[in-house]
Amino acid sequence: MTVRTVVRRGRLLLVLALAAPSALLLGSVLVTSGFPAVVAMQAFSPFALPLLVVALLLLVVPLGGSLGRRVLAPAVVVVVLALAAGVMRQVPVWTAAAHSGDASLRVITANLRFGDADPDAVMRMLQAERPELVVFQEITADAQAALEDRGLLALLPHSAGLATPGARGTMIFATTPLTDAEPIVTEHGSWAFTFRGLRVWGVHPAYPFSPRWLGEQRKLARLAEAEKPDLALGDFNATLDHPSFRQLLAEAGLTDAAEASGAGWQPTWPQGGTRGLPVPVAAIDHVLVGTALRATDTRVHTLPGSDHLALVADLALAAGPAA
Repeated sequence: MTVRTVVRRGRLLLVLALAAPSALLLGSVLVTSGFPAVVAMQAFSPFALPLLVVALLLLVVPLGGSLGRRVLAPAVVVVVLALAAGVMRQVPVWTAAAHSGDASLRVITANLRFGDADPDAVMRMLQAERPELVVFQEITADAQAALEDRGLLALLPHSAGLATPGARGTMIFATTPLTDAEPIVTEHGSWAFTFRGLRVWGVHPAYPFSPRWLGEQRKLARLAEAEKPDLALGDFNATLDHPSFRQLLAEAGLTDAAEASGAGWQPTWPQGGTRGLPVPVAAIDHVLVGTALRATDTRVHTLPGSDHLALVADLALAAGPAA
């Protein structure tokens, strides 16, 4: 066996090693499941695209000589079709046109990870962004006190929700009064309330490896279909590649702010990366808008001590409730 033959066969094996898991990642998004392995594959499905790009390069770059038409042509077709399918899923996230409106509204969702996020960093973010509405998940009584000691209520004097130990605390802080606040029963704290004439949800359902994950995703979809909130934000523990989350968007008439503004893929978890990857890999924190609002921009902030990036969204009021 010649060196050239070994190289060609090695290329084919490497292409297969890249294309097979890519196909599994892309195919997983077609299945509604609460099985942890499927849920994880769906969350990581955007990573199929760079794997397929590398596989395509290995096919067309003649290292060790050509693979031969009988092998090359069908392999290229399969990889290109898979790549096209993946790209079509991601195109709306990058290409949507920004909207404008007659009034501005800035909102933030931030998971404080058991209340351990650095309160000074949180306050620096709030002072820089000057939001009208903030939803904190995993806020404890100690974290609330630390933020209030640093001037939280001077910026956002109105609040709703509850600070509790562990991961169950969710609180909302705003520049104007919050009314009609009521809990939405999820494994972690979730709340519905009215803000400036808008019906808003601050949510934190079960995490993806909980046996309650799929049930709570479906529950939120049913409730959203019935109530049609104007705005929902929080740690949804789901990405746009989870069918159950897409069901929530479809049934409630909601749009993801990052996608609607063309801000691109903005993974928010885990903040410090995972499994050797130094960056966040899953976009599980969201700002969702109904027809009364339009998203113009989204961006993220690092909060030391948390495992999530905070997500900021700039919104504009369209036809509907007035500020």
